[in-house]
Amino acid sequence: MITELGLTGLVLHNSPNLVYLTGVNIKTFERPMFLVSNGEEHVLVAPKLDKEKLHRFEASGGKVVVYEDGADIEKLLASLAGSLGIESGKVGFDETVSLRVYRMLCRAIGEIRLVGITDDLLRRRYVKRKDEIENIKRAVNILDEVYRKIEASLEPGFTEAMLSSLIVNWGMELGADEVFFSAVQAGENSAIPHHERSARKIRRGDVVVIDISLTYNNYFGDLTRVFVLGPVDSKLRENYSVVKKAVEEAFSNVKPGRKASFIDDVARNYLSKHGLASFFVHRLGHGLGVEVHEPPYLSPTSDDVLADGNVFTIEPGLYFPGRYGLRLERNVAVLGGEPVYLDSYDVDIVEI
Repeated sequence: MITELGLTGLVLHNSPNLVYLTGVNIKTFERPMFLVSNGEEHVLVAPKLDKEKLHRFEASGGKVVVYEDGADIEKLLASLAGSLGIESGKVGFDETVSLRVYRMLCRAIGEIRLVGITDDLLRRRYVKRKDEIENIKRAVNILDEVYRKIEASLEPGFTEAMLSSLIVNWGMELGADEVFFSAVQAGENSAIPHHERSARKIRRGDVVVIDISLTYNNYFGDLTRVFVLGPVDSKLRENYSVVKKAVEEAFSNVKPGRKASFIDDVARNYLSKHGLASFFVHRLGHGLGVEVHEPPYLSPTSDDVLADGNVFTIEPGLYFPGRYGLRLERNVAVLGGEPVYLDSYDVDIVEI
C-alpha cells in the first residue's frame, strides 16, 4: 500500500484503521499510540502500561516501542522515522486524528510531508475478505444467542437499564470482545431511535425495541428486534408487517453494481405505498466491519456502489412519537453476486 500510494511510510494513530491493519484494539485513553511503518518494518509506539497486551502483534513480526508518562513522544516518533528510513518523502496519516495529535505529527514528521490516506484505507475496508466476513458472522451468531436469552428472560418489572446490563453480560459470556451498544427501548421510548436505556420499568402491554451491537475478533454485528409483552393489536401487527416486507423488498434488490441509494429507495417507496414513509426518519442501513457504521451507507444521498464482499445492515423503522416504534435490523453479506442473511433469530414480533 505504501509504495502504491507513492509514500515512504505511514504513521497511524490509535483508530479503527489501525485495528484493521494490525488487529490491535486497545483503549489507551489520553495516551497516544501509533503505528510507524516503512512497508517492511512495522513498529507500534505504545504506553508502557499496555505492553503486555501487544504480544500478539510482536508474534506476528511487529516491533513494540514503549514510552513512560512524560516522555517526549514527538522526539520518539521523529527518531523512529529516521531509523526506518522515512525521514524524507511523503508520509501517510489518518485524517480522523484529533487536532492535538495532528499538531504532534506536524512537529514530529513535518506538516508538508503528511498525506491523508483515510479514504484509501476506507476503500480497502469496503470489500471484506473471507476471514473478515467469518468474524462478522461469529459476532452475529453471538447476537442471535443473546436474543434467545432475552426471549427466555424478559418479563414485566425489569427496568430498561437492568435488561441492558444483562445483555452486556450475556454477550461477553458468549464470546464477544465487547458489547458496544445495548439499547432497550420500552413503550414510548421505542419511538426514539437512539434511546439507550433508563430507569423506566417494562410493563405489560409495552412494545420493547432492543438494538445490540457487539464485536468478535474486532468485527461488528448489529441487530434489532421487537418484543411485545402481551397480545399484539392488529394495527401494530399490520405496521410491523410493512416494516418486515420493506426489509425483504430491499434485500431482494441487492446486487453488485447497484447504488446503495437505490436499495434505500426501494424500502422507502414500499413504506410510502402504505402511507408510512413520513414515520421512517433515518437511512436504511450502514456497512459493518471494524466500525459499527462504515461504508457502504444505504441512504437517499449515498454515492456508494454495492460490491461482492460488502456487509451491511438493512433496518427500516417506523416511529410514532409518544406511542411506540418498530424496527427490524438484519445483517446482510453480498457473496457470489447474491445477498445472504447472516442472522437467524426470529424476524417476527416476539410475544412475551
